[in-house]
Formats: sequence, C-alpha cells, structure tokens
Amino acid sequence: MASSIEFSRTQPLNPSGPRPDGERPGGNLSVRLAAVDGDLAVVKVDGELDLSTVALLEAVLAPLPGRGIRHLLLAAEGLRFCDATGFRALAEVHAALAAAGGGLVVADPSPALRRLTWLMQRFSAVPSVPTAPADPHERRARLPSGP
Repeated sequence: MASSIEFSRTQPLNPSGPRPDGERPGGNLSVRLAAVDGDLAVVKVDGELDLSTVALLEAVLAPLPGRGIRHLLLAAEGLRFCDATGFRALAEVHAALAAAGGGLVVADPSPALRRLTWLMQRFSAVPSVPTAPADPHERRARLPSGP
C-alpha cells in the first residue's frame, strides 16, 4: 500500500530570540509520508525542526508504530536545521520502532544533523548519579567507575 500525505506549518508556535547561527527559530517544517510498503514507511522532511515545529513531526511519526510500521526511512536532505528538541523526537521514535524489532534511519542528513547526532551519542554515554552529596569524600565514593 502506498500513500502520500503531507503536513506543513509555516508559523512558529513559540517564537523566541535568534539561534546561535543568527536565524530566528521556527520558520517552517514540511513532513510528508511519501510511501508505505508493508512495515516500512518513508517520510520526507523539509525545513527547520525545532521547539516550534517538533509537534508536527511527532504528530506524523508517533502513530506509525501502532499502524504496523517497524522501519522508518527519514529522507532529510531538505532539513536545514535540527535542534536538540527535534533530535529527541527522532530518538524517541527510533526507540519505539526498535522495541518492535525495527528502527529509524536518517537518509542524507545535513552536516549539522550529523554533528548533532555525534554529540548526542557522546553525551548519552556520560554517566550520572541521582544526587550530589554535600560531603566531598562521599562524592568521590559515589562517582561511577570507568570502563
């Protein structure tokens, strides 16, 4: 079964100050379910994926695992910007698909998205503890041991 459904939004929900690159956030995002074949879906994204547009991506991707989709190819050649909020949404969809024996693959990511992926993988590998004790000696004892 093949289908093509397009969703887009051009007005930001929560405009804020400029991003580090000087651009204003939330310009636009287009998310299009380009094809479905069995348990594989291809979704094309164009524009900017950030706090103001992530709800659109989530609205399109979140229902897919419940509809039998286990493998998702995200065609991202038109994705000009992705912040940590957008990356988190992609990671959550990947986790849901992985739990069903599948996963999410991003095709043609921009250099910025590749760098964000690299940084997030490194960050998730940083150990953490639930609280920081007041006593410095206790802090040292509670530090996780290295590999």
